[in-house]
Amino acid sequence: MFFVYILQSLKDLGFYIGVTSDINRRFTEHNSGLSKSTKSRIPFIIVRVEKYLDIKTAYKREYFLKSKKNSKIIKKIVMSPDAPTPDASVGAAGVGIPISPLANIGS
Repeated sequence: MFFVYILQSLKDLGFYIGVTSDINRRFTEHNSGLSKSTKSRIPFIIVRVEKYLDIKTAYKREYFLKSKKNSKIIKKIVMSPDAPTPDASVGAAGVGIPISPLANIGS
């Protein structure tokens, strides 16, 4: 199982998008300053998590999200109850399943 996640910095309100197989570990790394790219922007909150069956599809989704440089578009995606895939032909394995940030998603 792989996760595409969007974090929001409480310091500058900017977003960070990533992929991981262990969302709890990765979130802890970001908030502990162990990630160079987010170290100066801690603390973070999780604003969206999507679950994927394979890493290739997760990376496609991450690429799609990162291509949306406009924060207004990212906010719309964060607030959306559905998780559109970057490529409609991806099929069932490509369907992102939004997960509540408060859910126990590491198990």
